[in-house]
Amino acid sequence: MGKKVFLMGLLFLLLAAPVFAEDTIYVSNAGDKTISIVSTDSDKVVAKLSVGTKGSWPSNQWNQKYFAFNTKKGVDILSVTGNVVSSLDLKSKKNWQDFTPDGKLLVTASRDVDISYFIDMDESSETFGQVIAKVEWPKKFGICDMTISPDGKYAYIPGIFSDKFGVLDIQNKKILKIIDIPRINKDTAVKPFMTTVTWDGKYVFMENAEGKGKGTESVIDVSDPANPKEVVRFVPKESLAAAKAALEPKGITVKEMMGLEPQSNEITLDNKYAFVIMRASKSVGVVDIEKLEMIKEIPLTPGGKPRTGDLSPDGTKLYVSVPEKNVVDVIDVATLTKVKTIKGFKKPQGVIGVSLSAANALEELNALKKKQAEDFANLEGELQELEETLKGVKATAEAAKAEGKGVCGPTALLALAMLPLGAYRLYRRRK
Repeated sequence: MGKKVFLMGLLFLLLAAPVFAEDTIYVSNAGDKTISIVSTDSDKVVAKLSVGTKGSWPSNQWNQKYFAFNTKKGVDILSVTGNVVSSLDLKSKKNWQDFTPDGKLLVTASRDVDISYFIDMDESSETFGQVIAKVEWPKKFGICDMTISPDGKYAYIPGIFSDKFGVLDIQNKKILKIIDIPRINKDTAVKPFMTTVTWDGKYVFMENAEGKGKGTESVIDVSDPANPKEVVRFVPKESLAAAKAALEPKGITVKEMMGLEPQSNEITLDNKYAFVIMRASKSVGVVDIEKLEMIKEIPLTPGGKPRTGDLSPDGTKLYVSVPEKNVVDVIDVATLTKVKTIKGFKKPQGVIGVSLSAANALEELNALKKKQAEDFANLEGELQELEETLKGVKATAEAAKAEGKGVCGPTALLALAMLPLGAYRLYRRRK
């Protein structure tokens, strides 16, 4: 039913407003295991898909035909119309993943087993949707989240349990480099846990959970992937002195962070800003990437804790989920202001931008029409079979009447017995 509703809604939008066919936002709802589809033209929910998974951290940055969801056992890979094309048991309840830019490979960061899995996404391959290789990280590294470089050669992965940052060589399927992320206080772990690479491949922005719910934000220079180096750390104002004393002797510049408890971030398509989503302060911190300065804090819906976000495919808006308030906030990139709050979600979690083409929609509509034709053909067959059964019942009833024995005659009893038999045959066909 969910797919049919989606397709009907999509068909209407394609006919009524062709511009919509290009830009959508998919929002996963943990409350009812669905995906709400938002038109970035109207900023309204226009359809919903039932997918059977909470989809806490969906990913599709480099692939607009499929997206991947973390599940209780591993990763589900779905088409943009909600069809599960692969369900993988990776022995991990916590998984983050991303596609390579050519869309032919999905790489995971599976924390419970400290393994990066390589999943074949080449549709022409016999192993499509299957794990084809894996890389094991050091025990208790705590791989958590990942981001893939624009050239598709490297994945950058934080180690939440080890205070480390790792570089994965995707082509050669090996760990290229692991560096330490130094502590501000020797007794307080940094806990790096989320990463996003800039579109030019120069920096990785990384969220850290250090500071008892206040957090910090690291900027790592990865222009030489074999020798990554943390160059800036944004910290709360109250921690500036301690951070400077601990980090600046190590060559890390310390700057003030606007907002508290960074959760995730997104980079604008022109590589001008990094939007850092702040859970505790219910805001988005804006970093000028050229200057590596945090220049503004944008307030979000009060009373919630923003979780994650994504840019519209055209890069003009940022959409941020606020699960506690069942809303998604919209930020205008040009003016750096919140311009709208979209309602109608059920504990929204993951947010991804999907460029939905008319070709994909028509392909799915044709598939639906084919299935409907098959269902109709099956129904016609069932009706024909029922008609034959009723003809048989009628014939035997007439024979019973000719015997003059009414319902007690053997022929009449046979006719009555044929009714449940016919019903059973229909039941078998429906099964």
